[in-house]
Amino acid sequence: MTRHAPRGKHGCLGWADDELELKLRSRLLREEEREK
Repeated sequence: MTRHAPRGKHGCLGWADDELELKLRSRLLREEEREK
């Protein structure tokens, strides 16, 4: 079932969620820094 190494809570979909979360978080941080 797990083809990729599961790095998240959702098995093979965990890695995708982590990637999205990192991208969103970095984007938010960048926007916050720009406003300051």
